[in-house]
Amino acid sequence: MTLPENLRVSPLLRGAAPDTLRQLAAQAASRTLPRTAALWRSGDPVVCAFILLRGEVRLTRPQAGGRSLTRPVSGAGEVLGLRDVLGAAGTFAEDAVGSAPHTDLLALPGAALRELIRRDPALADAALTLLAEQLGTVPELVSRHLGDLYRQGLIGLRRREIVTLDEPGLRRRLPG
Repeated sequence: MTLPENLRVSPLLRGAAPDTLRQLAAQAASRTLPRTAALWRSGDPVVCAFILLRGEVRLTRPQAGGRSLTRPVSGAGEVLGLRDVLGAAGTFAEDAVGSAPHTDLLALPGAALRELIRRDPALADAALTLLAEQLGTVPELVSRHLGDLYRQGLIGLRRREIVTLDEPGLRRRLPG
């Protein structure tokens, strides 16, 4: 399977424009992760998001009281680190460790992915949808929050596309 075909495995990139895929494919890198090897650790700087091609990664987030919450990610096309790449924290909030004998991934440079999301409405829509799913929210809640941002003059609509009108104002609204 060629690199652009690998990119289309992910729901994030299925509807992306061909030029978007070409640009991302030119910068994407294959990565194999052995069992127990860290893809990243909590506190590591966010550089890439990853598309899972084969295998499994366990995401572990520390919780209050010394406990931790672990979630296995094993579906081909799953995107790891998207929330972190699009967020303002700059570091990962959890550990990501290989839990299969060999896990194959594609590394997508965060800066390139953010820029392409800004330019490709289909990619932006897919990113918002995936983030909402990963956060466990529902479309009604997302619509309500987008409506709030619109009424505050932070975002606008242009031909069915959400555009940023006040980036500093949006950044002030982000947690952390």
